Amino acid sequence: MHTGQSEGWSHPLPARLHQPAFGLLLAAIMANVAWTLTATPAAPLPSLVEGAPWACGLLSLAVGLARRLPLQNIAFALTGLLAFSGALECLAAQTGIPFGLRQADAGAGSILGMPWFSPFLWAALILSARGIARLMLKPFRQTGFYGLWVLGVAVLLVTLVWLTIVPVATTGHWWDSKLPPDVRHWHGLPWLSLPAIPVAALLQLAFVTPWLLNKKPVRQPLDVHPLAVWSCLLAWLMARQALAGLHGPQLFTAGLLGTSLGATLWGLKTAKAPTAGTSPTNPTERD
Repeated sequence: MHTGQSEGWSHPLPARLHQPAFGLLLAAIMANVAWTLTATPAAPLPSLVEGAPWACGLLSLAVGLARRLPLQNIAFALTGLLAFSGALECLAAQTGIPFGLRQADAGAGSILGMPWFSPFLWAALILSARGIARLMLKPFRQTGFYGLWVLGVAVLLVTLVWLTIVPVATTGHWWDSKLPPDVRHWHGLPWLSLPAIPVAALLQLAFVTPWLLNKKPVRQPLDVHPLAVWSCLLAWLMARQALAGLHGPQLFTAGLLGTSLGATLWGLKTAKAPTAGTSPTNPTERD
């Protein structure tokens, strides 16, 4: 598995920084879980502790992409994702559209009513879900409508993972869902607002995809880094759900993690064998 070595990547410096960036994500997750274990029950964690896994996850994904993409592509992609998702979350905090009225608690580092890390959360989900979708569908890269299938699978993954995030956000005081008592909801997310999540994910993926395509593709090591980030974030959410006694969401998260891992491994296993000049122990791919 190529995670941090510079061999074979277009840009050696990000390849050398890749493992330290992924280490920051692991450290942020461990610090978050440790703080949760020692914190006063029902008391919100510091906003920096809550947001660090999402910010570090996005940093790790950005460094991973920078191994094979120009820096300006990464800058435009991140700027667009953060601006679009931030605008949506601010709109939801002020008007309840499109995700239902949810406002950050005072201790959540509120920016215009939303937690400061909400845009980082969205961007990390979008980039990791797209990377996993590409790995799942690797056997079908040469078929028609491959790009549309990648978009569809990525949108589905983002939508499902939001169902695992909302229970943690509610119990962790990331925001307060101000819903009328007669509104049916999933831990503060109105069921009628659920379709807004795939629509928002699709719009962001449609924007970011052109910036993530290498206009001069060359053979580079197979990148399973998005799967690693995705797995770490889901495992962290599952741990937070267990600590909060949210056993239903915990089982759902475990099922999502197992299914995504299984589907990705299936995609990698059934993909075409390496072409002449490549080694099975050093798989490569074209972007």
